[in-house]
Amino acid sequence: MAEPRPKPDAAALSEGLDPMLSGAPKWLAWLLRPGSSLSAAMWVFLNSIFVALFAVIALLYYMDVGGIHTIIFGLLFLGLVLSANWLFYEVMVRGSADGRAKAD
Repeated sequence: MAEPRPKPDAAALSEGLDPMLSGAPKWLAWLLRPGSSLSAAMWVFLNSIFVALFAVIALLYYMDVGGIHTIIFGLLFLGLVLSANWLFYEVMVRGSADGRAKAD
């Protein structure tokens, strides 16, 4: 039998957090709140994950694990980093510029 979901606390509901995240650490619940996926904090969080993943790929290449597969995975990773940062740039910078243009 499945466990019942925990009831959301009043503080989580008043902050607009998803009731499913009421048991999560406060920083994780804040980061994953609805509508926050394209924020500056998420951009920094995603890039810090990219740096850690780059360190793992570089370590694998240095240890000669995987050979050509490590290089190809690194190139795929580079494409992921460039496309994700391009998306964030378009949404954050150009999106705010479009909003200002419509307001004028």
